[in-house]
Amino acid sequence: MQLLDGRLIYSASDVNAAIACEHLTGLERDVALGRRTRPELELPIASVLRELGEAHELRYLEQLESGGAEVVHVERGSGFAGVLAAAEATRRAMQAGAQTIYQAAFFDGEALGYADFLRRVERPSPHLGPWSYEVADTKLGRRSQPYFILQLCFYSECVARIQGCEPERAYVVLGDGREESFELADFAAHFRAVRARFVAGLAKPEPTSPYPVPQCDLCAWQEHCRGELAASDHLSGVATMRRDQIGKLAATGVTTLAGLALAGDEARPAALALPTFERLRAQARLQYEQRLAQTNGERFPYRFEPLPMSEDGKPCGARALPPPDAGDVYFDMEGDPYFADEGRWFGESGGLEYLFGAYLPHEDEFKAFWGCDREAALPRHRLAERRAFTAFVDFLLERRERYPRFHVYHYAPYEKTALFRLAARHATREEEVDDLIRSGHFVDLYHTVKRSVMVGQPHYGLKYLEPFYETTAREGVKKADDSIVAFEQWLAARAAGRDEARLLGEIERYNRYDCESTYHLDRWLRGLCGAGVDGEQSSAPAQPVPARPPRPREAERERRARVGELRERLRAGLGDELGEYELAALPEPARARYLLGELLAYHRREAKPEWWEFYARCDLFEAGDHAALVAHDSTVLAGLELVEQGDGEATLRFAPQEHKAEPGAAYDLATREACGRVIEIDEERGLLRVKTAAKPP
Repeated sequence: MQLLDGRLIYSASDVNAAIACEHLTGLERDVALGRRTRPELELPIASVLRELGEAHELRYLEQLESGGAEVVHVERGSGFAGVLAAAEATRRAMQAGAQTIYQAAFFDGEALGYADFLRRVERPSPHLGPWSYEVADTKLGRRSQPYFILQLCFYSECVARIQGCEPERAYVVLGDGREESFELADFAAHFRAVRARFVAGLAKPEPTSPYPVPQCDLCAWQEHCRGELAASDHLSGVATMRRDQIGKLAATGVTTLAGLALAGDEARPAALALPTFERLRAQARLQYEQRLAQTNGERFPYRFEPLPMSEDGKPCGARALPPPDAGDVYFDMEGDPYFADEGRWFGESGGLEYLFGAYLPHEDEFKAFWGCDREAALPRHRLAERRAFTAFVDFLLERRERYPRFHVYHYAPYEKTALFRLAARHATREEEVDDLIRSGHFVDLYHTVKRSVMVGQPHYGLKYLEPFYETTAREGVKKADDSIVAFEQWLAARAAGRDEARLLGEIERYNRYDCESTYHLDRWLRGLCGAGVDGEQSSAPAQPVPARPPRPREAERERRARVGELRERLRAGLGDELGEYELAALPEPARARYLLGELLAYHRREAKPEWWEFYARCDLFEAGDHAALVAHDSTVLAGLELVEQGDGEATLRFAPQEHKAEPGAAYDLATREACGRVIEIDEERGLLRVKTAAKPP
């Protein structure tokens, strides 16, 4: 947003920003009108993303020009005169029939836009003649987002004013090189409504207040808004609080953290279940008490309360942790979701997992498996990622041979998800990863924390828990964003021929700190419930060896054996697990044979993500984190009570909850087995009918 020639001018980015955060619109409006000064806060991760986005755009421009496309460049000017000149240059290029227009500028007196590319299409238009134009924008993401499409609608409307007809389609060139096409008529009405609401808000602005949203991490106003939220003691400061819950509490007059902490039972909104209200109130009370302790300068102001360690007579939380074992591993990964190797992106899942860290407390040793090539003159990081991944999985397999009862402890589900993704990406160690994870060797301590203890911190991230068990201060790289920034700086230094090994050293120290922190968290949790923490040296804990997944039926084993034999025949003499570079170097017939062999495993590989999600749901259920399970998975119905059973059918009652469950195959998360087929879901009465004798397909 800016003031040009005395008029408030907005852009497509301003419209999108208003959708993400209405408060940001008000702040930027004040800046444009001279009422505020934008904070001089340069966020390193925001700078990295901006540089990567510009590099992606320039790569695409170079690709067009090297392919022989005629590209007209529109120069951006400064000030009101510069804007008018750029818009006029765009109009002339369109009227002249340029094949491609780069940085096309549009200005109608109140809206200003710069489209990355306009493409000529041989479709007549009233004002231009036998041709017209469609918009293409480059975006760093691997998946199209709603705001991409709104931006395309904005630019396409500008194009329509010049050529006299609406473009039919618009395009996004994603960070992985894929191009996605959208039929604009599908989104035009929604865009007009969004823009009309935005323009009306500019004309008659209403007071807004900040609320934490994902975009805050990249926003220059983040410290300003945090100050406002702290000053108002906003309910968003309560850990695990959702926005809809804030609205429900506000309806009964509870609008602050302190207010909730001190609220009586009568303050519970009717729309908020009693257990949820009690949990949120207890969380607010702990944070309120911790805040008072910090204000009073207590030496150890941090507050926590252990939670009940059993549920339905079964151990849960820290009491459900497996006994310590001499082979235990504490694991953490570092990844760069924006990575491109030699200017090429690698698929929808993209990015690079560049460090697999493992702390072995029994040996007091840290192992770093690097997923980037630190030595080669020509970086081949995708190959290095594959080598690091396979080396790490093989290390775990060897560890299991020595210590059958070992476990891999990590914090939050990213590590398990990433291992599944890497196995699929590189088409290697798939069965081994499946076996390790489904056998119960991986333990997510985040779920254990949520069932073991309530803390007076505003978040439950690992770093917020460290005051309860750690005293050593972090130095250098201190958070995941810093790790990504340091890695991108190292990549840039390598590309420029400079040795910046210190950056990788900082990342490794950060990763080791996280691994060791996870170990200390584990010991703290065990101490809370009275479980022994001195059993690390024990190689014979009471708990049995984790069960391996059941072996497939005989017919399925035979089918897999036949497929495996055929696959090996097709790949004979070509090598195993070929990567992007080796595959490209093969002659065409050999490459076709290798790819045909890989296709034999296609359907099993494609089915795996669905089963990974299913087992992730089972893990959440087993950890007792039912609130997180219901909140993040709309296909789950929780809190079922048996009403009636007989004649191969069962009727169950469920409490009111948001869900998208539908009739069809049903699975019991407790047993991890199919339990029949849902026949009917009666929302009004809260009843579920299940045909228990039916078998899902």
